[in-house]
Amino acid sequence: MDPGSNVRVSHCDLTAGELSVAIPPRAKPVLVMGGTDLFAAFRPGKARAIRNSQGLVAIVDQGSARVASSGRWFSLASGQYQVLPERGPVGTAQAIGPVPAFSSKRCEAVGGRACAVAVVVGDGTARLGASWEPSAPNHKYLVKLARDPALQDVVEQQERPGSATAFTSGELPPGQYWFEVRSVTPDGIPSDAAVKPMRVIRVVPDPGVIHVPSEGVFVLPAGRGVALPDRAGVVVSMGGGHATAAPGRLSLIGTQTRRVVRLAVQGTPNDVAPLTLEARALEADVEFSPRNASWPRDRVEATIRLVDPNHRISPAVVRPKASALVGNKRYDLPLTKQGDRWVTVLPQGDGPGPWIVQVQVTDEDGAMMGKAVLEVVHDDSTAAVR
Repeated sequence: MDPGSNVRVSHCDLTAGELSVAIPPRAKPVLVMGGTDLFAAFRPGKARAIRNSQGLVAIVDQGSARVASSGRWFSLASGQYQVLPERGPVGTAQAIGPVPAFSSKRCEAVGGRACAVAVVVGDGTARLGASWEPSAPNHKYLVKLARDPALQDVVEQQERPGSATAFTSGELPPGQYWFEVRSVTPDGIPSDAAVKPMRVIRVVPDPGVIHVPSEGVFVLPAGRGVALPDRAGVVVSMGGGHATAAPGRLSLIGTQTRRVVRLAVQGTPNDVAPLTLEARALEADVEFSPRNASWPRDRVEATIRLVDPNHRISPAVVRPKASALVGNKRYDLPLTKQGDRWVTVLPQGDGPGPWIVQVQVTDEDGAMMGKAVLEVVHDDSTAAVR
């Protein structure tokens, strides 16, 4: 704005569009000129001026103003607006619509519910949402979703009826977003904006981590976790309005077998995206046949069956690896799929025996799933299973 020659005020010539201004306490007023004889002098506070086909609309969100049209001056108080026509009579001051208040109810992004935060794996997409308290029934709402806090890089913009007090976005990629809602009077004057930061948070699981999207569960092998590569502005909600900065990586702590982490956007602690970490319970049961074996007479088979007592992982999607330690020599065991089991033949030990055979079963990443021990004798004596 040009301070002009009048040292008592700053001034701005508004020929079209909209001006928003915040005047700090004890600052000089701002004079907005909307035409030859259209003026609005805004005192410290928050104010807006709109130049449209009606003339100049002066809006005082906070503070006060003096406005003029065709030589007549009027006073505006906080929460009022005035339409100043180029010609013709000036109507009375009107009340601005109420600034919408976002719902204070806790919103958990589960079961397809859209909140101000969502979690996606890798490059997935998610919907964001907001709800607010109803205002005057004859008002409408203007909603806007943007990628920047100034709400210039607009993703979605809608006009909603007064009966609609919720918004759900389309599918969005990971990133930061800002949502704005305004109430609109019957003659089209918007209120000040209520703004809420939003976020689609990308998580990257370690190799071997299984994601169960229907329940928001990540099943972790020992020592594994999930990374939060873009965590600026992301917090862990502790409940009761308390939150702490989100770490770069989430995992189970100590002897935990289950942990629920509620991610939120800084400044929006009531909207959370629960992320559940569970220790993998997948186990490998190993059976030997025959159980009482002797070498070189017997051909000993090991049968492996995978079981998940938590029913998180289908054993059919996991390919195990097996190895055998016979005496002091280790062998990688080839596995053959037979129905819901894997079968292998143990290599026979060298020397006079007896042999202690240990079979270990791991997943493809080397995480232990089970083991079993068999004692094999050299002659036809009964072998004991330990």
